[in-house]
Amino acid sequence: MVNHYIKKYKKELSYFIANAPMAILASSLPGLVNYAVIIILTSFYEIESVGEYRLIMSYYGLIGLFSFLESSKIVIRSYVSEEKEAVASIFYLRLYGMLCVTSILFLIWISQDSGNNFISKEMLMAALFGCIIYPTELYLSYLQATCKFQRLAFLTLAKYSFSVVLFLISMHYYQSVFYSMTVQLATMGLFNIGYFLKYYSKFILSAGITAANPLVLVKHKTSKESLILSLANWLPSSLEHVDKLIIGHFFGLESLGMYTLAFSTGRFIYNGLKPAFYIYYKSYVKALPNNKLIQLATVAFTFLGIILSIGFKYLYTHNYLSSSFVKVEPVVYIMFISYGIALADTIYSQSYGLNKVTKSWHLLVSNALISIFCLILFGIAPIVPAEWAFIICASHYPIRHLGTISILSWLRHSQFTIIEKKLV
Repeated sequence: MVNHYIKKYKKELSYFIANAPMAILASSLPGLVNYAVIIILTSFYEIESVGEYRLIMSYYGLIGLFSFLESSKIVIRSYVSEEKEAVASIFYLRLYGMLCVTSILFLIWISQDSGNNFISKEMLMAALFGCIIYPTELYLSYLQATCKFQRLAFLTLAKYSFSVVLFLISMHYYQSVFYSMTVQLATMGLFNIGYFLKYYSKFILSAGITAANPLVLVKHKTSKESLILSLANWLPSSLEHVDKLIIGHFFGLESLGMYTLAFSTGRFIYNGLKPAFYIYYKSYVKALPNNKLIQLATVAFTFLGIILSIGFKYLYTHNYLSSSFVKVEPVVYIMFISYGIALADTIYSQSYGLNKVTKSWHLLVSNALISIFCLILFGIAPIVPAEWAFIICASHYPIRHLGTISILSWLRHSQFTIIEKKLV
């Protein structure tokens, strides 16, 4: 029976085996680097340094939302659909978005009183490097669209390996997370510029100066779709950082360091395996994944999460792990058990954004509804003890994924029900 399925799906299996490892390596490296830094900081420095590192990364991630990150899906769709002139417009959309938010932050920073740190130097530093990194990161989408996963893996490995080594060297000599983060982001920016010039600049040159005109840009179909998809993802993407900001603000950098360690430990393996499905991005443009694939992924990854929870409990009970987990142990289990539903949401939501016949506003509605609920949940965290705040903030993760896929499925079903009634 096994041989029958192997023969039947030989082509699909060959494609998966040839490309999935490279896709996993390329897409998991950012998370791997962040986790490696967190472990090193936990082991050799104060736990507060982990909190400071996470705080800067949260600033960087939140500000990056203004580069309209979901536009990367439109790049893949446009390239696969041979609408290559549309690919150039997305670069300018990202660039203008980052320049606008950075300019606003800079003006507030220079005008604020010396005692008022509403805009901190960490936030401004993250924004300045974001202007370089986020727009030029579109080379990733081009390599994904052309299925050049091996090259993508090599380029990503070079960039992140070099940047993290320089971070650690800077940390060793200067004992400053801020300075070391500046070195890390500057290194990533230089690599991005080089990769962008080689793989993506040809689209900019072929489009000409007209593509850079903001008035032309806002009227472009791909720009509008990029805006809708990105706006739909703003709230759920911000949730990845808002919980850290709440913990850091109300409970201090030490608590944020512990929460970051637990949250990242729980997410680490999932983040490494999730990119295996990126190799199907190109096929999602024409067809959504079937229900059997989503169900299989849900069951398999839930089972994996249970096994990992048991393994973590054993290691922690026998003192093989850091004592920094003492107050945040439940956070790790919440993350592990959520693997199945998280992957189901990832497959369905990502394919929904890529598919050429689905409605972008469905993503906007579903993400907005569940994100508002999670933000209300976060509002409870500051009024409870830290141990409960950790659990409340971490629980948004499974709630968000389950809610998104439920609402999105309902909207899609309602859409086709209306179409069927019209046909009848």
